[in-house]
Amino acid sequence: MKRNITFTAGCAIDKYEFYLASVLDELDYSDDFSKMLTYNFIEKQWRSYDLEDWKTISVAYNKPTHTLLCLDLYGRLERFESDQHRYEYVEEDIELNKIKVIDQSLYVCGADGKVYKYTDGEWNNLSLNLHETKNITKEELMSLDVPIYLEKYLIDINGFSKNEVYVCGLDRGEGFLAFFDGENWNTINKITPSSLNKIILCPTGENIFVLGSYGTLLKGNIHKGFQNLKDMGITSDFYSGAFYKDIMYIASEDGLYTYINNTFTKVPSIEHIKSTFEIQEKDEVLWILSAKELIRFDGENWEIIHHPDNEEETSNRLKCYAGDRCPESGDWYSPHQVEKRYFAKGDVMPEIENNTWGETIWYLDI
Repeated sequence: MKRNITFTAGCAIDKYEFYLASVLDELDYSDDFSKMLTYNFIEKQWRSYDLEDWKTISVAYNKPTHTLLCLDLYGRLERFESDQHRYEYVEEDIELNKIKVIDQSLYVCGADGKVYKYTDGEWNNLSLNLHETKNITKEELMSLDVPIYLEKYLIDINGFSKNEVYVCGLDRGEGFLAFFDGENWNTINKITPSSLNKIILCPTGENIFVLGSYGTLLKGNIHKGFQNLKDMGITSDFYSGAFYKDIMYIASEDGLYTYINNTFTKVPSIEHIKSTFEIQEKDEVLWILSAKELIRFDGENWEIIHHPDNEEETSNRLKCYAGDRCPESGDWYSPHQVEKRYFAKGDVMPEIENNTWGETIWYLDI
């Protein structure tokens, strides 16, 4: 029986395979269950396994050991390699948010300013001076303006080496950014009140970009400071980003953007797809993940991939092949058409010139 799913996390294994976590749409958020998936582009095949009593919050791929890593919100970690599943605790009863491979080592960050590093076969607490007890005054507790997060809440971690690691997130409800030099964490002066969600390493190996809510984009480093590149015309949250052929792509709740020469532009080829939240470059291929679609871009063609369990749901997007009569008046789009086009019922749907991907298919914009 097909049961609709929603993607919640993902990472690229290589240019042909992608690893994903999903939840069943019929379940409540409080229900702990994860359906783990891999997609093989060559075989056009999905594989899956279920994790009962598991709420996946982040996934990663450790290339040196060929291990898929699945982090649970409540402190557990699954390692999947050679068809074997191994389970362990990073730490019990702690809320975690992200797992990342940095300089061939595993790092995890989460609530309460916690950071962990896997060293010599065990997880070691690397929080140091990041983790601290805050003295909340009675006036703050009684105030209607008390922020949701009274402690440091780390959302992402990334870095160039073990002596160049950044974390970002929230501190008392406002944007937080810190740098680890190998010995201590150095808090960076507050730049924005917006939540900071993702750290992107620049290919030059010097600067980082930090993405956040309400279209926040920061660029810089611990030594030279940071520049706020926010476009006041963008209010959607930025969740992830990646460099692809010298262009930075940004995944947001409003779709996919490019950032070129200080200008943000929506990617027209997949403008109809919203809620993109993960994007990675791997072996000259760009992978993008949204709530319902997995998207692959090889520099020329955009491949939109649906899971078979969602076929009935996605089939509600009325489609029509080139050469057929338009079944309903409205705005139609195609992965190969830069702009939407209006067709009246009965119109013959056209081919798209220079379409090297295959048969032209049009979809009604709903």
